[in-house]
Amino acid sequence: MMESGESFQGFVMKCARAFGACIDMRDEPMDVPIPDKFEPSDYSSKRLREAELEVSRLLAMNEAEQEIFGFERRAEAIASAERALAKDREENARLLEMEARVSEWVPPSDDHEELKSFMLQQISVSKNNDDYLAARIAQLKAQDPIEFFHGALSEAQRSIEYHQEQKAKDIERAIDRTLWVRLLRESIDEAAIK
Repeated sequence: MMESGESFQGFVMKCARAFGACIDMRDEPMDVPIPDKFEPSDYSSKRLREAELEVSRLLAMNEAEQEIFGFERRAEAIASAERALAKDREENARLLEMEARVSEWVPPSDDHEELKSFMLQQISVSKNNDDYLAARIAQLKAQDPIEFFHGALSEAQRSIEYHQEQKAKDIERAIDRTLWVRLLRESIDEAAIK
């Protein structure tokens, strides 16, 4: 890791990539310098802006648009649940077919009976319970479409709150990382003078 003729400062800064403020740089090429100032991630800022736009879009809807939105969201939720139910039923059909084959199978010896029992047990625990999805579909069909609008609005508002908090944390983290590197550089500069 230490190169021939490398300075104390260079060695410290190379090692600093594995700690604290520079941990995100540990996989970067060694010739990428550690910055003097770290900038906050823009991820939360972008998501915050998207959530704000979504809230604005939803609040700008009149009652008829809210209802249409709710009908569309409800239809999407029902379709998604129906796809999941169909998938579960297909898996169950394959499991039932295998269960019938295992049940008909005659193990070659008494020592193999435990294998057959284990196979039947695995099939049993692998079966999907369709009751939840069937009940969920019925619940979705009975739900007032405007509830889907209000749910989307609440979700977008929660997203604003969450990303505001994350943005503040990102800013604080950037400040802390910048301070960490500044203190490190000051420390190694002082050590070099001695």
